[in-house]
Amino acid sequence: MAMTIRRFGTRQRSHETAGVQPAAWTILGACLIALLLLPGLSLQAQDQPPTTEATASDDGAGTPPADDDTPLPAEQDPAANSDESSTNETPADESASAAESPASPLQSLIDSVSPDRLREIFSGDDPQTVAELAAMQAHIQKIVRQVSPSVVNIEVGPSQGSGVMVTSDGFILTAGHVIMRPEIDAKIRFRDGASHPARTLGINRDIDSGLMRMSQEENWSYAEMGDSATLKPGQWVLTIAHPGGFQPDRGLVVRLGRVQSVASTGIRTDCALVGGDSGGPLFDMDGRVVGINSRIGDQIVKNIHVPVNTFAETWDRLEKAEAWGNMRNLARSSWLGLTLEAESDVVIIAAIVPGGPADLAGLEVGDHIIEFNGAKITNRGSLGSAISRVPAYELVTLVIRRGDRQIALELETGER
Repeated sequence: MAMTIRRFGTRQRSHETAGVQPAAWTILGACLIALLLLPGLSLQAQDQPPTTEATASDDGAGTPPADDDTPLPAEQDPAANSDESSTNETPADESASAAESPASPLQSLIDSVSPDRLREIFSGDDPQTVAELAAMQAHIQKIVRQVSPSVVNIEVGPSQGSGVMVTSDGFILTAGHVIMRPEIDAKIRFRDGASHPARTLGINRDIDSGLMRMSQEENWSYAEMGDSATLKPGQWVLTIAHPGGFQPDRGLVVRLGRVQSVASTGIRTDCALVGGDSGGPLFDMDGRVVGINSRIGDQIVKNIHVPVNTFAETWDRLEKAEAWGNMRNLARSSWLGLTLEAESDVVIIAAIVPGGPADLAGLEVGDHIIEFNGAKITNRGSLGSAISRVPAYELVTLVIRRGDRQIALELETGER
């Protein structure tokens, strides 16, 4: 079953600090070309479940699979089918020759990158060499194999979404809008197409979190929940889901991206999402669930995920199948991260929040704002009115006067 990794580029602007900068993209492009020339390298995550999945079959039963060192089945192991296998020994010169066999060019590249350097990259640094790209790919493929058995397709009536098993007794995290309401029957489909009954539980509509549980008692494969509060802008993450619903000839789809911003109400990433991805898991590079796909922005690479910590904080209510909140609260107010001079007749910036939208856009104290998203700004009230018409995470253009110059800047709004 093929499992595709997709990385969609985002529009780079001079004020962005979390994404890969243009010079780094040049390096990545050169590295990518070099990687393509290496024998044995695949740019697709190979969906090759370890053979130890006999204890964690494709329908999800069992504990998380191990990754390596699985013995071959007897029919594939010549030694197992030989009557002399228990007495014959490999000649010493052949053993020595096997031990001295050189690693493949790709493996040599991977091994040349230290674990500490790989950790730096996944924490937000940019890969600089072919070897670092190869090490990233190898690690990502390992994570994908590790967590894929826990990712499920959810069918509630005619609607479909995604989810992730997070306990061995069958609790599933998803988005609230996927399951719609508590205590209704649903169907869970694993990557091999096997389906099992489940039941919806609680929903927090204020943040779009939802909980389900498998109806059957089995030892289900699951992924561990991480700590979304530790995420930082620039950190690499990936999401795995069933975009467009379950498709047996395609399988799971993986999207790689980076964290753009983190708030208690949502994690924003540039992992590309489309319909059907809702409810799917967002993983860190340790294979832990840190978020759940919730909302698609004005571009498919500007998306919001429910922080996984909110599930832990409200677990008791969700498990009791409570429903609360209002989906309308998901439309967050825009925030610019600046304050204005109170005594001025015009709109002059008095202070800027470090790391906020205004700071990232390149605005400075003393700038005179004369236009916001096409609207003329004449006073504080007109700016407030213009901001209220724009949702969070929207790209807008500001026109400012700085000294004797008039400057147009792009700004991406944040949320309060």
